[in-house]
Parts: sequence; C-alpha cells; structure tokens
Amino acid sequence: MNLIRMTIFHLKRLLKMPMILFMMIGMPALVNGIMIASQGTADTTVPSTVAKTVAFVFEEGNDEYQELIAPYIREENVYFDLDSAKEALKKGEMNVIYQVPANYLQKAKEGQVPTIRILNTQRGTRDFLLDAQLTKVLKEVMLNAKLQAVGVLTKEEILPVGDNQMVVVSEETKTSVATGVVMLMLLLYVIMNAAVISSDWINFKKSYVLKRSVVSPRSNMEIMLSFLLAYFVFIFAANMALMALMHLSGLVPEINWGVFTSLLAVTIIYSLCLNLFFFRIFKMPGHATTFGILFVVIMAGFGMPAALGDLIGGSWFSIVSYISPIYWLYKAIDLQTIFPAVWVILAMAGVFLTAGSYRLEQYVQNK
Repeated sequence: MNLIRMTIFHLKRLLKMPMILFMMIGMPALVNGIMIASQGTADTTVPSTVAKTVAFVFEEGNDEYQELIAPYIREENVYFDLDSAKEALKKGEMNVIYQVPANYLQKAKEGQVPTIRILNTQRGTRDFLLDAQLTKVLKEVMLNAKLQAVGVLTKEEILPVGDNQMVVVSEETKTSVATGVVMLMLLLYVIMNAAVISSDWINFKKSYVLKRSVVSPRSNMEIMLSFLLAYFVFIFAANMALMALMHLSGLVPEINWGVFTSLLAVTIIYSLCLNLFFFRIFKMPGHATTFGILFVVIMAGFGMPAALGDLIGGSWFSIVSYISPIYWLYKAIDLQTIFPAVWVILAMAGVFLTAGSYRLEQYVQNK
C-alpha cells in the first residue's frame, strides 16, 4: 500500500509540472504532428511521401532505379547534370540534392551498394520519410536479387509487394513509412526523457527530500520503485494516448499495436535506467539535462546511419551502431518484430541500472 500511495503522490506531482508536461507530451506531439501533417493524411493506396524540394541527379545506368522511385519524386525535380541542380539549390528552388552514382541498382544487386551523394545548404534538411522509402525500395531489389541468385525465384520473378514490406494483418494494408517514422520519433523522445527525469531527481536530492526519504520507515526499494513506477505509468499512458490520437485523426495509417506497445515498454525501462545513471554522475540539474540530450543525439547519430546503411553505404558505423538503442528500435520497426531488439535493449538498460543504483542509499545520504 505504501508503494501505491507514493506512486500516486509522484503522479500527481508530475501533472503539476509544466516543464515535464511539455518535454514528455507537448514536444513529441508538436514535432510529430507538424511532420506528419506536412506530408498530408495517410492513404495506403498511394505513396506516403513525395519529395517536393529534393533534386535528383541520376548518372548513367540508372533508368531502372529512376523508374522504381518515380512515385516518390517529382519529374520536374530530376536534373540532367549536377551543375543545374546546384544552381537550383543556390537559388533556393531546391533544398537537397541526391546524386545517384552510375549503375547504382546493378551494383546493389551484386551486393555492393555505392553511396548516394547528398548536398544541401545550411538551411536545407534531409527528407527522412523519403530516405526511408528509398531504403525500402533498395532492400526489395536486393532481396529479389538474392532469391533469384539462389534459385528461389526465376530471373523474371519478384516477391509480391505484400511479402517484403512491413505488414499489419488488417484488410491487407501495410504499415506505411510515415507510421514507422512516428513510432521511432516517439521512442526517441522517450529515451530523451531520461535527461528530464534525472534533473527532477537531482532537484529532489538537493532539497534533501531523498535524504529524508531514505531514513523514513519506508524501504529504499519502495522509495526508488515509487519514482520509477510513477514515471513509467506517466510516460506509457502519454505516448499510448498520443499514438492513439494520431491514429484516430488519420495522421498515421494502420499500426501494429503489439509491436508498438512492446517497444514502448522496453524503451521506457531503458530510459528510466539511463536516468539512474545520469542521477549518479551529475550534481547539477542543468548538467544532467544538457548531457542527457547530447547523449541521445550521439546515440541517434550512431544508430540511424547504420540503420539506413543500405542507402548511405557501409562504414564503421555498422559495428558501432550495435551499442545504440536507436539502431535496434529501427530494426524492430522495420521488420515489425520485437525480437531480438527487446532483449538487447533490456541488456543495455541492465548496465545503466547496475551503475546507477549501486549503493544508492549511501550516495543520497553522504553526497
């Protein structure tokens, strides 16, 4: 009963903190809402994204690839030479240039994917929905080529569309790229919540609330669990509500709720364990917040390039990326399966939990 009362106390406290509400609910809702709304409402019968300000320059031998990605780009955005595209970029007519190297698709079928060169201005930003769509097309081509090479398919055959895309068994509609991006963005913000939570804990420590707590009749386990459980319930309910709202409003198409719920739960656990680690190593709330956000940015930097490795070309990121939870979340969303991602992320969480909770009572009382 003590644990339940303490958890309810912390939940009520969270609902009264504007900064917590903004960082954990307002910010992800705003970013995802703007991003998805700018792409238009989802329609599973048409491509989920069309590049509006992305210029394409195709070098020789790319007729097949150009045909495959034609639904996702505008014909008027295709330039015959790089200089013309750069001129459009300079004038502000385009934001980004994708320069596709010669025989890109043919080399991909042979297992060697050259890098697509990307040029942009300081104001220009990548179209990540388009990136994901291009990666999906490339994966389909490479998969068909491998199956043809081993004799599963003839040289004229390809897998049916529904067999090599993320699928939700519901009226034969597939989970769109837009939905996958929303899921990944929400989970990214959940990890970033660790910075805010650790700042909250440090404030409690500086005000001696935690010190008074650990000498109270309540056990240390109850005190720590009440914090963690309150944040778990709050973050879980907030993100489930956000996703449900975007789904019901039509901003995202059909979604695999089982995969999303599982990934959300394990990501919250990772975030809470990471919070304990930040709480142990930082004494100032501002430092915990700043470093926490920087940590998530670095992890995203490690994970996303490797997850999109088929698009940007192989590199040492393919090895380093395994330490990033973002990489495993992307793979789980892409493949629509929670294994082995959940076990890997839980193992990472265990490391931070061990480091962050070690002799927590002595740390709170004596430092």
